[in-house]
Amino acid sequence: MFRKILLTILCLFVLSGSASGAVYFVSSADGDDTDDGTTMDNGPGAGTGAWATVEHALEAGGLSAGDFVFIRKTHSEIPTTDILPIYDGTAVAPITIMCWPRASHSISSSDWTNGNTGVVVDDADMDTEKHVGRWITAPDGFDYLITKITDASNIVIDRPYVGTTSANDATAVIKADEDWADDMGTKYGFDDSGWTIKETTWDADADDLPVIDFNDTSFMVNFDSDNYFWIKNLYFKDTSDYTILRIALSYLEITGCLFTQTVNSKESIRAENSTVVINRCIFDGGQTGIRIISLSYLTVKNSVIYGCTYGISGSGAYPYFENVNIGVETASGGADISSSGAIIGRDIILGGTNGEVSTPYKTIFSNYNKVLGAWKMFYAGGVAEKVAVTGTNANKKLSDNVIEITPNTTNTYQFKQIESKIKVFESRKTYDAGTYNVKVWIYNDTGNTLNDTTFSDDILMRCRAEAGSYGDATTEYVSMPWTYSDEIDILDAAVGGDDWDYLQCDSVVVGVSGSKIYCEVLVSTYDAQADVILIDPQTSNP
Repeated sequence: MFRKILLTILCLFVLSGSASGAVYFVSSADGDDTDDGTTMDNGPGAGTGAWATVEHALEAGGLSAGDFVFIRKTHSEIPTTDILPIYDGTAVAPITIMCWPRASHSISSSDWTNGNTGVVVDDADMDTEKHVGRWITAPDGFDYLITKITDASNIVIDRPYVGTTSANDATAVIKADEDWADDMGTKYGFDDSGWTIKETTWDADADDLPVIDFNDTSFMVNFDSDNYFWIKNLYFKDTSDYTILRIALSYLEITGCLFTQTVNSKESIRAENSTVVINRCIFDGGQTGIRIISLSYLTVKNSVIYGCTYGISGSGAYPYFENVNIGVETASGGADISSSGAIIGRDIILGGTNGEVSTPYKTIFSNYNKVLGAWKMFYAGGVAEKVAVTGTNANKKLSDNVIEITPNTTNTYQFKQIESKIKVFESRKTYDAGTYNVKVWIYNDTGNTLNDTTFSDDILMRCRAEAGSYGDATTEYVSMPWTYSDEIDILDAAVGGDDWDYLQCDSVVVGVSGSKIYCEVLVSTYDAQADVILIDPQTSNP
């Protein structure tokens, strides 16, 4: 249910693409917090002109749902207290706090190598604030996220370049921010014809991001019960408090922002009892990139976390990741993810230098390492992943790819109760009415005997028809009983690679033709040698 709620919130955010309320401006160089914020001009003071601080906008700007606050790209702010927003937007009209949008940036010459994440920019004009966290259209026509600027001539992209190797290419373009337009006044409903400082002046600024730098003091931005804000393209830096950005009891979307902890080992974002959507953000350094606690619903997309002790940490939360690198560009000090919550995601790369996922309940990633069709699951008792059978000790049984289970090397997770075991495989196939024996092949390469006492000690399969004698082939799980495999004493595989064993559920009854038999393999075992169990994913009917 919470997934549906989150998707609804996301859709409502997406619908709010143009100004429905007032438009305000912030500039540290030209603004004054005693002005009204309604123009780009320098008031100066108690008149029509820009504000000087984001803090004033969020705490005393009189913001309402649908308002936009544009921040000049040259803006620099060092708060001397916590920033404490006090306003609320709505789902269809969030309050948007954003950098003045940046136009596209053409690159006259760059060198791209197939299979590499490093790109040489011959223009030698790359800069972290200007270009990291932005999309670049490569010579192959695909968009890649710039995740790191190594130096003025070298950038890193979020996944290996898949196109043909190309030197001195002139087609690469760093894309404009999503909100950029030729005439921002027309798009966002303001008229600068009577202003002294006009939008063309802000357009002409270098593409730096506005900086909110806590200067290693004990202050933060604290969203507490402040709903429906959208924060875009800001650069947050260096706090000695426990986090740069705290989000509690709030709905927040954060896009295109950079977070840096240079000295202090602190968090960049902490989400508490909140719904947070993070897109196209970069987290560099500190204790934790994102900490999630207390039933927070977190979505992280197109983002990168590196150089932290932990990329993601927390418990009691429901995170979803899509196209995310953690600990890749710069290794994490500890595990890339330290979470006891349930995590799902796709297109994830974990550096794994000091561990991938620690203390997981269940973490499942499809397209793991951004390889189409790859799959990996981290659970409290070990790891399960899709591998080519040629990379194992076994010879092919039925399938080219198998599920490789690597149990933990401790016995802290070895539940005997069937419902407490971890599901590492499931299958659904359609059958005509009848009674079936269903088999799945396994290869025990642990060096131990599995199920040496009962059928459910270490690994078992259970099956049931999704519809039965009730006559409704479209209804799932109509009280059909489970049928369990009963194999015991599954010996360690003999040398040679052909010693496959099996788990089989006998006499599974399908009452209605067109129904499916649902099968799942459950495990709870440990192995002091960190050896493996293989499952061939093709079920068969002997």
